[in-house]
Amino acid sequence: MRNGEKCKQCGACCKTLTFRVPLSLSKEMYKKTIHFYLTRGCTLKDGVLILPYPCPKLVDNKCSINPIKPEICAAFNGQGEEEGYYIPDTCVYK
Repeated sequence: MRNGEKCKQCGACCKTLTFRVPLSLSKEMYKKTIHFYLTRGCTLKDGVLILPYPCPKLVDNKCSINPIKPEICAAFNGQGEEEGYYIPDTCVYK
């Protein structure tokens, strides 16, 4: 977590879905993928697509499937952009 602190489970990172489009895609497919999401209300920040939708498993600011959450969520350690994750401005560790 940031500054060695523990996550306060504010849910900020789950209120906006994000993902990095793989650079392994062909140049054409990469552009088409980016275009697809940008024309549907998403934004792009430093190669990360930001979807303005909360995770459907977020209930009362808590993960309702915590024991079996996806690997991307389990691997998130709060360090953020330097590891390829996007941390929302509302995160208490930002």
